[in-house]
Amino acid sequence: MDSTDTLDLPDLAFAEALEQWALGASVALALIDAEHRFLRVNETLAAIDGVPSAAHVGRSLAELLPELDAEMGPLLDRVLHGGEPVTDVLITGAAPAEPARERRWNGSCYPLRARDGSVRAVAAIVVEVTDERQASALRISEERLSLALEGTQTGSWQWDIAADRITWSENLGPLHGLPRGAQPGDYEEYQRHIHPADRAALDAAVRRAVGEGIGYDIEFRVNTPDSPERWLWARAHVIRDLQEGKPAILVGLTTDITERKREEDERAFLASTAEALGGVRDPYEALTMIAAAAVPRLADWCVVQLVDREGTLEDVAVTHTDPLKVRWARELQTRFPPDPDAVIGAPEVVRTGRSELYPEVTDDMLVAGAQSPEHLELLRELRISSAMVVPLAARGRRLGAITFVFAESGRRYGDRELALAEELGRRAGLALDHARLFEREHRAAETLQRALLPDSLPSIPDHQLTVRYLPGAEGTEVGGDWYDAFALPDGRFGLAIGDIVGRGIPAAAMMGQVRTALRAYAIYAAQPAEVVDRLYGMTEAFGDVPFATLMYLVLDPATGEGCYASAGHLPPLVIPAAGPAAYAGSLGTPPLGSMQPATSPQAGIQLERGATLLLFSDGLVEDPPRPLDDGLDALAAAATAPSGELEALADGIIARMSGDRSRPDDIALLALRRT
Repeated sequence: MDSTDTLDLPDLAFAEALEQWALGASVALALIDAEHRFLRVNETLAAIDGVPSAAHVGRSLAELLPELDAEMGPLLDRVLHGGEPVTDVLITGAAPAEPARERRWNGSCYPLRARDGSVRAVAAIVVEVTDERQASALRISEERLSLALEGTQTGSWQWDIAADRITWSENLGPLHGLPRGAQPGDYEEYQRHIHPADRAALDAAVRRAVGEGIGYDIEFRVNTPDSPERWLWARAHVIRDLQEGKPAILVGLTTDITERKREEDERAFLASTAEALGGVRDPYEALTMIAAAAVPRLADWCVVQLVDREGTLEDVAVTHTDPLKVRWARELQTRFPPDPDAVIGAPEVVRTGRSELYPEVTDDMLVAGAQSPEHLELLRELRISSAMVVPLAARGRRLGAITFVFAESGRRYGDRELALAEELGRRAGLALDHARLFEREHRAAETLQRALLPDSLPSIPDHQLTVRYLPGAEGTEVGGDWYDAFALPDGRFGLAIGDIVGRGIPAAAMMGQVRTALRAYAIYAAQPAEVVDRLYGMTEAFGDVPFATLMYLVLDPATGEGCYASAGHLPPLVIPAAGPAAYAGSLGTPPLGSMQPATSPQAGIQLERGATLLLFSDGLVEDPPRPLDDGLDALAAAATAPSGELEALADGIIARMSGDRSRPDDIALLALRRT
């Protein structure tokens, strides 16, 4: 039947089959709305009142069947307002098609609900019982329904509650692991065919239906000898006893949804694997995760092998639910390494890029693959029942292979499992390729960054100077943090620290350009503010410099006097010989690459003997979601009175600020102490 605006028809796999059955059924069927107007009828009902089925739509029961409205109208209202079905009610009267003949019908009405649960319409079934002719028509109708449902892996059933007798259509036997036509008999025997993990949930739904007269929809698994897991969906309806009104019979439909559940499971498995691999930057960690995800979902054993630089296969991940067996398997591989020239298995898959599937691993196969009698016995102890090998590949390059093995579980691989394994291998290959690419870029950026930092530090009279640079934690790209210290022509010294906003090689390269430009401007500019002004001008002129912050300080070593200018950088921290550490004044300037101030401000600073000056990048104090001010307070607290060596102070600050947490950002630190 067509759906309407007032009615939500169920979206079932067998909806089309039911449509065909309803239109040609020998029992009268109708959909009637809350105003007792016909929405749809079949030809059998149309024959009762002599009006074509299409002409019923929108017309009322009282208009088309006035003789029967007196009995049928109250039944419809009971269902519409009470929400419960009314079944097996005897209706007597004359039909417009034969007004002189009194006839009898058995009528049943069922509520049809909208998505919000309200009853919006009624499904009416009218069966003529005037004579025995209708019994034959009913048998024909039932047979047509059975044939229609056969093609959709759906069967009908009923349970006589009092007699504890279950009968169902012939095709439901195979869906429950029984021969075709076999019946379960009673409810207890039926329960034995349900998967143990789902037995309690199904039993609870059945007991609620019996106790409260409420039907149910439920998905559950059954035990079948030919499949480790078959999924079924059942919808049940309660028929009440006419005299006492108690639930007497459960009737329902059951359909095989194994294919849908498998597809859902496979999509969920691949999605969870992709999500787990999304943030992995270490190649070996990625492959270990793949092997772990496969067991026990797709294998009892999973072995991941990569092609090394010499072209041989190296085991990088071996997984089994039992760690002892993993060690045993590694020892087995060490004692009996696979033949790299073998024409089957991982070596052949890597050479050809074609997967291999072994639905059943026979003893003859083990004999053919064994390297010695001892090796054969060890292979037999593995109890391998089935295996498959798929390639690890990315961008046209074969990187290795993944071997999946069913052993003690006794399961078998087929084409479906092979397709899933190949997709997993494809995703694993891409994850491995991305991780390797990231690792190469990370190392290249770190190498470039360290190469662009000063090779040595100047010797400043009456001062000690030390620096620290730590790249971000493994798994993150190198940033653009940098430091510098150099002598100026007038005997003063320049100290600088900065941070390029960005990651990887571009940030490291830009850091080198800014550092070089600062050194060049510092030779000809007497004051730090002049240097920063020229850097603002440079970034505005070129227009391709990303946001960057820096702090530039000029120090007179003879007096300890200094002055500094900033481009959006955090202020220096001064640690006196005694007493708490304190920050110098913040200048409130914007970063390079943004709006240029008319003139850069600068501020003075006095470094007393025994005091220490810290310049640092934001990676030392930032720890999202903690506020930046909290990080600055923590640094001031960590920089206690420097009674020890400057090197120890720098190491201690790094250790206390980093702790055990993984640092996502680089850290640059420059510490200067006046002695």
